[in-house]
Order: sequence, then C-alpha cells, then structure tokens
Amino acid sequence: MHLGNSPKRYLSLLAKLTLLAGCVVYLFTGVDLERLITAIGSYHNGKILLVLFSMATGFVLMGVRLWNLAQGALGLVKSVFAEFYGFFVNNVLPARLGEMAKIVYLYKEGSIEASQGAEFVFWERFADLNVFLLFAVFSAFMTGTLAIVFPFGALALIIWGLVIFFFLHPEQVYCFIRIIPGRMLEDFVRSFLGYVQARTGSSGYAQLGLFSLLIWVEHLLQIFLIIYWVAGFDLTLNQGFVVFALTLTGLSLPLAPAGLGVADSAMVFSLGLYGVGHNEALAASLIWRFLQYVITTATGLIVMFRYGGSGLKDVLERR
Repeated sequence: MHLGNSPKRYLSLLAKLTLLAGCVVYLFTGVDLERLITAIGSYHNGKILLVLFSMATGFVLMGVRLWNLAQGALGLVKSVFAEFYGFFVNNVLPARLGEMAKIVYLYKEGSIEASQGAEFVFWERFADLNVFLLFAVFSAFMTGTLAIVFPFGALALIIWGLVIFFFLHPEQVYCFIRIIPGRMLEDFVRSFLGYVQARTGSSGYAQLGLFSLLIWVEHLLQIFLIIYWVAGFDLTLNQGFVVFALTLTGLSLPLAPAGLGVADSAMVFSLGLYGVGHNEALAASLIWRFLQYVITTATGLIVMFRYGGSGLKDVLERR
C-alpha cells in the first residue's frame, strides 16, 4: 500500500481522522461504567439471540439478491458467503474495501470476471442508495427534518442521470472512455459498461428492487428490535425512524472499518435527542455493534479457513 504525496490527500485523511476522533470522544465522554454495565446486563439473552438471527437473515437476503443478479453464474451458497466475506473485510479494513474483497472472492471462487463482479456491486449499491433514500424521505416526512435527504438525494440524482445518459447514448460514453490512461483500466471500464448495458428487462430490475427493499426492512427491523424490544426505550415510531436513518448514515461514512465510532455516535446522539441517557444509549449501540461483529467475523473467518486468506492479501495489495 502506498500513500501519495498529494497535500490534498493528507488534508482529507486529517479531516477524516479529526471527525472520527471527535465521534469517539463524544461517545465515551461522561460514561459511567457501572451504569453502562448495568444497562447491558439487563438485556435478555433470548432477545439478543433473536436480533442475531435477524442479522443472519439479512445476510442471506443479500446473498439471494447477489445470486439473482448473477443469473446462474454463481451458486446460492457462494453468493451468501460472498456477502458475509465482504462485510467481514469491511469490519477489519477501512474505506469500504469489502466491495473489492467481494469482487476478488467472486473471481477466485466463482470464476466471475472482475468487471462483472464490479457490475454486481454497482447494482447492489445503487439499489441500496435508492431504498435508503426512500426510507430517509419517509423519515423526513414523518418528522419534518429534510437535512438527511439532500446529500443522498443529490447522489442518487447524479447516478440516475449518468445511467440514463449511458443507456440513451452508449456510443458517446464508449468514445469518452478512450481518454482513460492505461489500456488495462480502459478495458476493465469497457467490459464493466458492457455488463451494465447487457442487463435489460424490467423484471430483473423489479426483482432487484424487491430484494433490496426486503434487505432494508431487515436493517430497520434489527435497529427497532434493539431500541424498542431489547433496550425497551420509550420512543415514538417517528423517533425510531430518525434513529435508524442517522445510524445507517453514520455506517455509510468510510471513516473507519464498518463505520466504527461514527455509526455508534450517530445512534447515541439520535437517542439522546429523545431523552435516552448517554450510558443507556451507548449500551444499546454496543450490543448492536457486538452482534454485527460476531456474525460477520465468525462467518468471514470460516470463508478464509475454507478458501484460504489469499483473497484478503489480494485486496491489500491492490489497494
């Protein structure tokens, strides 16, 4: 791994580290260890196991979506393992390298070209962005808070515009990519766009949207189970949507592996807006984070032991 000498890159890294440090300081300032332990100890083990089962169901749904995108080029079991493995790498490495790890895994274990794997990842993330935006708009409508909608809405509009332009004028896009330096990179982009262009048919897009909606309903369910059922916080439905939206926003920021510290601060902060004590909110966040790490790390290690750690090594070398 090599760091460039660009001052802009160093400033960007400094800004990210500063924001991350601020989140961590906020998270643990004023923590009463005894109250925190008491709050965690009050949680029912059976309820925690049900949340864990919900998380596992979510990963299976993501695997089914990937299997459906692959259209027979990848088995269902490997599709599910690919999702677990991608999230495992995101838990231990920063900057969303789990997506690259998934592409490497698909190439090594499914004989799927990197450009096609990248196309799968593109549609997954694009669908996720649109469904998350739908939830964010609903949350904004329920609470009258529009701030969270604007950045994700702008990003979705930009990507929609690029996709529509590509499907309407593919020849212009293919001419444009000729300016990409390096023949290998140009060939990769050309192949990637070829796979994007070849994915036609309204039924396929409808299935992608349906699976993505189910996945995000599961994400919502696991947050709601923790804050309403496991922790037993007295929140309205509107307030619960705000907690969900802010937490998932923090999780999406590539400041640390799996949004560690950032998503947790977002959950604690949003719960604090509605009168939940800092220690009690932190306890709920720690349980959510612990379960997330348990299920992804355990399954990711199984994948590594089964198929070897070369995939993770490749990700580090290509970063």
